[in-house]
Amino acid sequence: KIAVVIDTSGSIGQEELTAFWGEVRGIMGAFTSYTLHLMGCDADVHSYQVVGPWDEIDINALLKGGGGTALSPAFERLEDEGITPRALVYLTDGYSDYGEEPPYPVLHVIKGNFTGVPYGREVHIDDIN
Repeated sequence: KIAVVIDTSGSIGQEELTAFWGEVRGIMGAFTSYTLHLMGCDADVHSYQVVGPWDEIDINALLKGGGGTALSPAFERLEDEGITPRALVYLTDGYSDYGEEPPYPVLHVIKGNFTGVPYGREVHIDDIN
């Protein structure tokens, strides 16, 4: 049970979204059994979907956004849903209001040159592909 958040803010273009979607597919392909709490989020959560191995994902809803960037709305949505994930993967360009660190591990998967997340672990898509 993990949460995966795709940054859909105004600074994210088609190249980033394509890379992020590839990472989501990689996560799903790595496991035979999973529950993903999948969100599209800029300064608000625009899509929240709970998916398992055989579920269809509404990509159009997932990729809505275009505003500013904040991590806290995703954390708050999980709390509102009563979900404490084993981990949260945040796919982003890194330019964000990070807010308070949540009570679970966060992996920031960054497309671009940003470095220096204030909490959690940081990896760069360019380094893993």
